[in-house]
Order: sequence, then C-alpha cells, then structure tokens
Amino acid sequence: TVIMGNLELIGERVAIGKDIGELVERGMLAAERGADLTHRLLAFSRRQTLMPVALDLNMLVSGMTEMLRRTLGETVHISTREPADLWQCEADQSQLENALLNLAVNARDAMPGGGKLIIETANVTIGEDWPGDPEIEPGPYVMLSASDTGSGIAEGDLEHVFEPFFTTKDVGKGSGLGLSMVYGFARQSGGTVTIDSTPGKGTVVRLYLPRATDETMRSKDDPQRVEIKRGSGERVLVVEDDPDVRDQAENLLASLGYETIPAQSAHAALNLIAASPRFDLILSDVVLPDLNGPALAEEILHRDPNAAILFMTGYAKGAFEHHAQEEKSAHLINKPFSRAELARAVYDALQRL
Repeated sequence: TVIMGNLELIGERVAIGKDIGELVERGMLAAERGADLTHRLLAFSRRQTLMPVALDLNMLVSGMTEMLRRTLGETVHISTREPADLWQCEADQSQLENALLNLAVNARDAMPGGGKLIIETANVTIGEDWPGDPEIEPGPYVMLSASDTGSGIAEGDLEHVFEPFFTTKDVGKGSGLGLSMVYGFARQSGGTVTIDSTPGKGTVVRLYLPRATDETMRSKDDPQRVEIKRGSGERVLVVEDDPDVRDQAENLLASLGYETIPAQSAHAALNLIAASPRFDLILSDVVLPDLNGPALAEEILHRDPNAAILFMTGYAKGAFEHHAQEEKSAHLINKPFSRAELARAVYDALQRL
C-alpha cells in the first residue's frame, strides 16, 4: 500500500521525463505483482475475503496456461477449448486461479506416465430439472472444466472426493484439501462443482460459476481509465494502527480533496467521534489492536445509524464473525489499493449518506 501510493503521488506531483516515468511504472508493476502473490498465499490459507468481480474465463485460462505447462512438466500435454462468445462470470480471481491450479495438479498426479489435460470453458444454462447439485439456483452459468486421461477414480470414492482430507493418492502425496477447497470456493461464489470419472480412462471436473450481472460488469471498469471521483472537503476519519499505511491513506485522500483526521486505534477513533463534529466517512482497517473494524462499526452505528463506513483490509478471516449486519452493509477495499481504487471506494461509500 505504501509503495504503490507513494509511486502514484510521485508520478502526479513531480514533473518527470520519459525515463523516470518508466522507472515509476516498473515500480508500480512490481508492487502489483508482489500484492498478487500475497493475495494468492492468503487465498490458499483461506484468510482472504472473497472479492467477486466480472471475469473473462478465456483470458484467465490463457494467462495461466504457460505457468501450468511449467508446473505440470513436459509429459503432460495441455490443450484449451475457449469459445469466442463466452459470458463473463462473477468470482474472486485469486481463488479461481488457485482452483484451476488445484485441478491441474490433481490431473498431473493421476497421469504419472504422462497424458493429456484439456481445459475447457462454456456457457451453460441450468434449469429446474438439472441432475446435478439440487441446491444450485437455476439460471446462466459459466463452466470451467479440466479433463484428464489419467487413472480415474473408483465409483465408491467419487461420493467422498469433496470431503476435507479425503484423498485417493498414496500416503504423503496428497492432503485431501484440493478438491474440498475448490468445492467450498464454488459454493461460496454461488456455483457448484461436479465430477465424472471412469477408472483407467480419466476424470472430468466441472466448475460452474454465476454469469456476471450488469452491475458487476459496470464495476469491472479499469479504475485507472475511468474518471477519478474527487471530494469537496468531506471529513474522513482514518483508523489504522500502522503509521506508514495511515499516513499514506491520508496523503491519497488529501490529494483527492478530502479533509482527514487520523486515529491509531478503535478507542482513539471513538474518542474523536465523541469530541468532534460529524465525520462524513470512517475509513477503518479491519484488524486493529483493540477492537476490530466490525466491532468499531457496530459502536459507531449505535451512536449514528447513518454513518458511512469503509473498511480496508489485507485479510479478514473471522473479522466479521458475529457481525453479520456490518458485513452485509459494509463497503470494503482490499490492500494494497491504488489512488483510483480508493477514490472510487470512498465516493461509493459516501453515496449512502
């Protein structure tokens, strides 16, 4: 957050030539790659809040294919089938990439002597009479499938493959968490997973994700290319225990036309709220040393039911536990965030007033 924010402010405030501008851009790209790696690690350990967006599955598959080839090795031939008219799906990109990686690694392990892996995408409309998961809502979905020519799975094992810690692999060669993580992600995203397998012939795993709605499609606009929403002196209370991140958030908000007041803890924030005129927005970290963000929001909303609150987080495992209403109504921005992303998130949160 600090690296990206400072680079953006340098690019905006300093008159720099082409060469220096390229260095700033390279620094931004490197910071974004570091952020992406961190998000993947947090997703793997299930410590990341799902942030569903509109995704082009064909682009995601194309972007991962070379990495999958290096991961699976030369003995596994990978081919893709990607229809040009594919709908966009609604899902968390990091979790979806992790799910595809899990499916590909499972396929490789089922083909120790080599074989073929076919990754396919398709538009699917699920009706009331669909023979799969009875809990899935009828409607339009985007399918991602992984088909292998491996050893297959015995019929008696198929009904257990999505159970945590169940594995058909040899002892020490599998945790039994791969497919259970894929299934949990799909269900949490509003979709499902099916599996078909024939011993000696191979396995097909199909992941169904909801088609992106018009609202999600609109939110997919590249924040760097849309108009940056600016403030007009609104007062923002910035609650963040890390001084560097707090200062950076204040600098970005000031550059957008907002007045900021810092607080290093939830209790400090409550004291400022009690002693100060009304704040237009509370921008709070989710994980704080005294009260967590949702607990702070609960106290603020008790005092002022119309308060606008925006959470910022790197991860939020369990942070919203016992705070269902705050989770439902919360605006959330993931760290690290760009200036444009912060501008959009603050603007959207203020529209609730």
